[in-house]
Amino acid sequence: MKVLYLAPHLHSSAQPIFRLYQLALISHKFYALAGCAIRFEQRHGSLSLWCRNLTQTRYDVFYFESIGNAFLQRGRPREWGVTLTINLQHNER
Repeated sequence: MKVLYLAPHLHSSAQPIFRLYQLALISHKFYALAGCAIRFEQRHGSLSLWCRNLTQTRYDVFYFESIGNAFLQRGRPREWGVTLTINLQHNER
């Protein structure tokens, strides 16, 4: 049996970032990440082509200040990939 799947993905965030030592709230802009995947399956395995952050959105995932210095971690850029899954089980029917 052969099956073809198409799966769109959407992730969004508008979570606050905290300054722990001052207990002051810092927020960041809302962002949304779009992705997609297409998967072809058959009895012996599957092949998936996927993309994350399809629109190349720039976003911050982590921020803190320490001893007068600010530290920031950027989100991941656009990523493409291929996933190959092989079924090694021998099932006779």
